[in-house]
Amino acid sequence: DAGYSISFAVLCLHPSLYEETKLLNFRGGLLEVNGKPYFPLGIYSIPPENLDELARSGVNAMIYYGDTVQRQTEINDAMRGKGLMYAAYPITPHERFISESPATLTEEIKAKAKNENMFMWYLADEPELFGQSPELISDVYNFVKGIDPYRPQAIVMMSPRDFSRYVNGTDIFMFDRYPTPTGQLDTVGLYAQRAIQAVYGQKPVFAIPQAFSWGVWDGSYKEGAEHRPNYTEMRSSAIQCIAAGVKGINYWAFTASRYDMRKFPEHVKKFEQLMTELSGLIEVLKEPNAYIDISVAPDFKGIGWGAKIYGDKLYFFTYNGDPATRDNITFTLPAIYSGKTIEVYKEDRSIKMDGNKFSDSYEFHGSHIYIVPTK
Repeated sequence: DAGYSISFAVLCLHPSLYEETKLLNFRGGLLEVNGKPYFPLGIYSIPPENLDELARSGVNAMIYYGDTVQRQTEINDAMRGKGLMYAAYPITPHERFISESPATLTEEIKAKAKNENMFMWYLADEPELFGQSPELISDVYNFVKGIDPYRPQAIVMMSPRDFSRYVNGTDIFMFDRYPTPTGQLDTVGLYAQRAIQAVYGQKPVFAIPQAFSWGVWDGSYKEGAEHRPNYTEMRSSAIQCIAAGVKGINYWAFTASRYDMRKFPEHVKKFEQLMTELSGLIEVLKEPNAYIDISVAPDFKGIGWGAKIYGDKLYFFTYNGDPATRDNITFTLPAIYSGKTIEVYKEDRSIKMDGNKFSDSYEFHGSHIYIVPTK
């Protein structure tokens, strides 16, 4: 059972590297690496030649599809000294667990486990889509844990109806949701809430939001057209997940399958802008959500929110989940915040509270992060 893993200490198999990871359930399922809280913020599949660029923007993590010992060792070496860590497959495809000898798989996993920049195993990718049963995933989980009991393992799921079926076969539970442009963007936050409910607060939940265009798949993307998801949509996805209480965010994807973000330089620029903004709050994101008595009026306009306290400030993450502009949205905070001047993060403006209330407007799928002093 993966349940025991919540408080295990993780010591890398290579003693000289002193790699240590822990899952801390008393901070809402936070990951800790080398004694320091770690909120993975990044994107799938960054080529070695783009690691420096993404690291400068604030990216600190990547999920990597390289499946061989050689490829994982190469990306580990390329990351060295850049402040980046990665997750990767122990074995793939999972049919190898049945068709190949345990001795062969054991040696492969041991070799991969020596890489000091790997912070977790990427156990399974959408297993419900690929016909991989919960029993198979749990068997592979236990096999990997028997070889490397020192790193957490993660799976990513796409179907909320199946979340509870797979949740016991992993240490870290991840979900993906890619609604742009034909779906409802606010379902990203709903998936985040469902994932957190599925683990009953006992395991970290990471979000895998959308940074790619479906237009690349169906051939409908036209040169010069606005890339979807755009900056506003990518930002909203992240804010929805933060408001729900996720403990890591890794977008899909920089280069993977048919998609290569580098073909869309303006989109790369906007993604890096978002990473810079979110990484500027990385210490805040490590904090558990604060359950504060806050109300919003009108309460039927699709405005969602979550809050964290860091230092002497309240960080109030809000988003417009509806595909419409919203004006004169009024928030009421506890009386201790009365009369404060609120900074609106990265918007070069502030709002003076009227008593313990303040009002603001939201663009189509807009989001705001309010920083409220507590003293």
